[in-house]
Amino acid sequence: MTGVQDRRGESGLLARLRVAAGMTQEELAERAGLSVRSISDIERGLVARPRKHSLGVIANSLGLADTDRAQFIAHYRPSGATGAITTGLYAVPAQLPPDIGTFTGRSALLAQLSKSRPLATVDGVAGVGKTALAVRWAHDVRAEFPDGQLYLDLRGYGPDAPVETGRALEYLLAGLGLTQLPDTVEARSALLRSTLDQRRVLIILDNALNADQVRPLLPGSANCMTVVTSRNQLRGLSVREGAIRVTVSLLDPDEGLLLLRQFAGEDRVAADPAAASTIARACSGLPLALALAGDLAARRPLASVAAELAHAADRLDVLDTGDGDPATSLRAVFSSSYDALPLPEARFFRRLGLHPGTDFDLTAACRIAGVSQLEGRRSLGLLVGNHLVEELGDDRFRLHDLLRTFAAGRVLEEESAADLAGARVALYQWYLAAADAAIRTIRPRPFTFDLTGAPETPTFTDSSAMAWLDLERSNLAAVLRAAAATGPLPIAWTLGERLRRYHTLRQDISELVSVLEVALAAAEEADDIEARMSCHGGLAVAFGIRGDYERSAEHLDQQLSLARTGNWPVVESEALSNLGLIHHNLGRLAEAALYFEESLAIARRAGDSDEIGITIGNLGTLSWSLGDLDACGNYLHEALELAHDTADRVAEARHSTNLGQLMLRLGSLDEALLHARKGVDLSATIGAHAGESAAAALLAEVLAATGSLDEALHLADRAVTLAGVSGSPLSQANAHRARGAVHEARSDYPAALTDHTQSLDLAEGSTEREPTTEAHLALARTHLALGNLPTAETHARTAHATAHEYNLRLIETDALITLAAIQRSQATPAALESALAALALATTTHDPQGQSRATAELARLNRS
Repeated sequence: MTGVQDRRGESGLLARLRVAAGMTQEELAERAGLSVRSISDIERGLVARPRKHSLGVIANSLGLADTDRAQFIAHYRPSGATGAITTGLYAVPAQLPPDIGTFTGRSALLAQLSKSRPLATVDGVAGVGKTALAVRWAHDVRAEFPDGQLYLDLRGYGPDAPVETGRALEYLLAGLGLTQLPDTVEARSALLRSTLDQRRVLIILDNALNADQVRPLLPGSANCMTVVTSRNQLRGLSVREGAIRVTVSLLDPDEGLLLLRQFAGEDRVAADPAAASTIARACSGLPLALALAGDLAARRPLASVAAELAHAADRLDVLDTGDGDPATSLRAVFSSSYDALPLPEARFFRRLGLHPGTDFDLTAACRIAGVSQLEGRRSLGLLVGNHLVEELGDDRFRLHDLLRTFAAGRVLEEESAADLAGARVALYQWYLAAADAAIRTIRPRPFTFDLTGAPETPTFTDSSAMAWLDLERSNLAAVLRAAAATGPLPIAWTLGERLRRYHTLRQDISELVSVLEVALAAAEEADDIEARMSCHGGLAVAFGIRGDYERSAEHLDQQLSLARTGNWPVVESEALSNLGLIHHNLGRLAEAALYFEESLAIARRAGDSDEIGITIGNLGTLSWSLGDLDACGNYLHEALELAHDTADRVAEARHSTNLGQLMLRLGSLDEALLHARKGVDLSATIGAHAGESAAAALLAEVLAATGSLDEALHLADRAVTLAGVSGSPLSQANAHRARGAVHEARSDYPAALTDHTQSLDLAEGSTEREPTTEAHLALARTHLALGNLPTAETHARTAHATAHEYNLRLIETDALITLAAIQRSQATPAALESALAALALATTTHDPQGQSRATAELARLNRS
């Protein structure tokens, strides 16, 4: 009976043996002493495990002996391991893998699984712990499924081929004690559903490839619970079968450190917490990576492991165990996901490894992959569905750090150097063109380096342009650095020129210095004089805003020298004007005037309206500091008109604010309100936080002067908030000073004292004279109102001495008036001298507010 072994596992074994023996069911039943129904049920597979006695008499009746008899009985009553315990007529499987002792956290996900019956899918990136979660939960709830627990690795991702559906059904049915199986998948699936009906069985289908692999394996009974794990989101199971999706995310930093402790040892982590944190960050919350790093750290110094993981390109090699186990090799785990991709999506994925940033939008991804947006959206959808790319919303995506390293390695292995260079250039050029379009929307001044043959870019509005720049700021910096490292070098300094304008608006000076220093290095490497000149100019502005005037002057000297060597008069004018600003801020007003006048003469000869307007505006603010209010007004009106004609709203907002300040001093409150509101509106439109803060602070003071104290306080609060967003200490000092003035107008002197003290603290961190002097003057007024006369006098004398030394005439006038009031309260004869000096100075500078206040103080002195 050699045929028994050959046909073992087929469902019709008894029927074929009976027919071969020439017997009907009735004849076999009569000979064996069994009922016809018993014979029929066994043949049709309706008896999961026929009685051994019945099988013995059937074998005798068929004439089977020795080996054939034993094989026949073993066919229907297999003794091989199935992970099942036989109870009555069916098996109770207990196939769960061992629980994982290092399982960490995930309490919310475990609770979510408990609410996801009868079908849940557990998805997530490779190595995130999907199986560990499912197995931990299964062990927690196994008592709720008294009819058994089935587990099957479907091998959807890995070195071996995925389990075919028919074979998967065979494994599951064998676990339930069934080995007489129908031939077709459909019949086996139906048999599984019939067998599980009315039973309470837990089924873990691990590592599924897709929904089609899973559907035939699902029970029909709601008494059962099925958990499917996959790197695929298995959206189809959610849509058709109503599966509840449970997505396993990366561990947060605290959870990552906890897992690291379990592998490396609590004492070792506690002994070097800094290295442990570095290791955890390098693993980016991926449990498999943390486990591998923890295993290394258990055997080696943590600092050594941290140092090796510091370099992103080396991490996959560092975390490779080297023992050939694909389950514990990150590269092998990632490769199994990558190798399962269709060719277009595999190419798209590896090209993303060339992106130098951390996240990207659809357009950037399509540029680097060289495909249409329709193709790109389809590919990204598949990559997101397989957890190779994370979708952030609004057509924005990112790669996990380790997956990005993996993708970068694969693209270098599989594509030519020419293709890589072309992909990079296409991406860099798109970012450059988009940044150019965005910044020109906000401030359409000419650039030194124009773009030729630029790709199509979005159409921006004021708000969308700034929003795009804010969103892409880290990518733009990364592109600049990548271009400086690998080329093309001109992209580095051309993009740097655009970022100079953006970061200046946002007052993000540290980042501006960082990118421009990289751009300058690229310009020096290429020995491009014009690029060097541009980068020196940008760095000078950045250090000037920061208040580091020494370094600012060094870069301006370089820029000026290059401009004169290359005969670039507009750049020469720019450098001279910025040198004038340094001297102005340092209180060297006469020197500042000389630089501004020379700059303006060169700009007029060159016919450059932009530089003419900027320098005239600088002369206007210098005239304010000098107390020459007539000249100040003339300059600022001309600068405002030029800014409007050239559509330079940044300059227009600044000049409007400065004019508002002048009008407040002149007592023209209606005009002051008009200019201050215009400054606020324009600055808000273009997203200039520091400019909007300055305008809002001025508007608050104007409103306070008109008696609108509640609205004034609201604007002052807004100014303080905006200054905080800008990060500029001087903007914050000005905003606190203005809010303190509003509190003075409201007679809330304790609140005023708090704001003015903060203003002084912030201003003293810079080397600029005016903000510090104004803060001292404000504190003098406030302490006078509070009756703290000695302290008030100290601040007033400090303000007067500094203003007099640096020729800050308006502040000097105000300091003399405040000092006179203090001296009057002290009944000191010097009060009259101070008031008369203030009146004389205000008359000289044509300062009506100063004259009015000095005259009022003299009147009070006469009455006293």
